[in-house]
Amino acid sequence: MAETQPSPRRARAPRPARIVGYAVAVLVNIGFWLLVNVWPGWEVVPFLTDDVRRVLGLFTFSVAASIAVNVAFIVYDPRWFKAAGELVVAVIGLALAWRVMTVFPFDFTGLSYDLTTLARVVVVLGVVGSAIGVVTNLVSLAREASRAAAGG
Repeated sequence: MAETQPSPRRARAPRPARIVGYAVAVLVNIGFWLLVNVWPGWEVVPFLTDDVRRVLGLFTFSVAASIAVNVAFIVYDPRWFKAAGELVVAVIGLALAWRVMTVFPFDFTGLSYDLTTLARVVVVLGVVGSAIGVVTNLVSLAREASRAAAGG
């Protein structure tokens, strides 16, 4: 019987490059939050309904969590910690995707072509993708925590 070897670790970018990446993620998230909540605001998007208000709190929490996790990564980013942070963000993202699916704050009746079915498919794919992301991040966290406990 062949002996299996643990899969080799993927090389990481140098720490300064990772810090730049985390900082860019923070800035992009802040920008996205500003676009949705301040200017021009979600209200200017013609196919969004007032039901967006039922999703906005979770959206804001999701963006804030992503910002907080990336700020934490700037300070401290061993692989196990990064996997844990990414899992937290993925779980919140799944909750947000599920909320968007159940609320469905879209109305395409004013457009020349009704995109409702396409939008529902995209939202469902977002939920499925988010669920896969949660499982993937959970596996990654287990692997990295195991390696860290073993001293690797």
